[in-house]
Amino acid sequence: MRSSFRPTLAIAVAIAVLSSSNSGLTAQARERTLFVSAVNDKGEPVEGLGPDAFVVREDGRRREILRVSRATEPLDIALMIDNSQATADEITFIRDGVSRFVAAMDGEHRIAILGLAERPTVFVQYTTDKTQLATAAGRLFSIAGSGMTLLDALYETSRGLRRRDSLRAVFIPVVTDGTEFTNRYSKDLVKELRESGVALHTVAIGRFPYSDEHAIRERSFLLDDGPKATVTDLLTKVCAAALLRHREVNAQYTDNAIVLFPTANVGIAVAAPQGLVVPVIHGAERLRLTEIAAARADIVSRAREGKLQRGDLENGTFTISNLGMYRVERFTAVLNPPQAAIVAVGATEERAVALDGEVVVRPTMTITATFDHRAVDGAPAADFLQTVKEYLEEPALLL
Repeated sequence: MRSSFRPTLAIAVAIAVLSSSNSGLTAQARERTLFVSAVNDKGEPVEGLGPDAFVVREDGRRREILRVSRATEPLDIALMIDNSQATADEITFIRDGVSRFVAAMDGEHRIAILGLAERPTVFVQYTTDKTQLATAAGRLFSIAGSGMTLLDALYETSRGLRRRDSLRAVFIPVVTDGTEFTNRYSKDLVKELRESGVALHTVAIGRFPYSDEHAIRERSFLLDDGPKATVTDLLTKVCAAALLRHREVNAQYTDNAIVLFPTANVGIAVAAPQGLVVPVIHGAERLRLTEIAAARADIVSRAREGKLQRGDLENGTFTISNLGMYRVERFTAVLNPPQAAIVAVGATEERAVALDGEVVVRPTMTITATFDHRAVDGAPAADFLQTVKEYLEEPALLL
């Protein structure tokens, strides 16, 4: 973190919003201000930027930029620092960076410092006192066995800003690849952030080696000492949520009836020495991603060692077969009777795709589903796949 990261420009963006009246819903224009930093490769502020120098997209739509001007009025800046176990190797650097940041900021800006380990903790309330800020920064140490609570901090601090009626607020979360511990729903968080009008600048610190899973894995924060989440783990979480949303897919066909199940017991196809086996993660819809990763690591390990128990293989309602690690682009999986559905997952690869009228490179994967049409009709099957696609593209929808 460097002092040159401080917000220097204010962008006024035109956004169409809906307002209700007796005659129905009408669209109205509203301005929103975004604070951005613009620095060159030497960390020096870039001057003379106008509306054409920026692109703003929200909800997949490009927004009109009305004007760009320097941000000169005092700001309320909340530094949200991940001091969980995951920062043990980085906390000295983070502490030094925070100290340098508060020392370099102009004295009129009010700054608060929060820690994110275990629960949001205020180290110092909004203040312009550099001595208090330096003392608070010096108290930043990682807490063993903890995860961060970023979503909770964003939610509560946004509500606090609304009560303080702060007009120029900036949140700067400094996060790593540590576990996110929260029960906060993303839709509630987004609502609070929008209504508070806060600008959000995130600094991510961590080691993200390139792999086929990188684009998906980097969205999930994991403890360094726990099993790392894989594409299969995310798919398990995604499919379980989609199954509960489309219960007609979480089914089995019998001679007398179509049986629908209230819980998603997701089977993972594993190539074991004795042949293909499908151990089951029971109640996957109730598990966090880290819990799914731990359960998957356990059953796959025991499957390959020939140590599975009967209960590990029973009561599956859905199956995932992933051959992406073998660089297989696409394939069709055979149903695992008596289940009514199975998905076949190919490799994640970067491909050129069209986005807002432009050709861009994005990580993509091919998922092929097989359904027992005695139990699942085509339309519900298509709806299920659409939900899986939406969750994969925006994992925050799962929160």
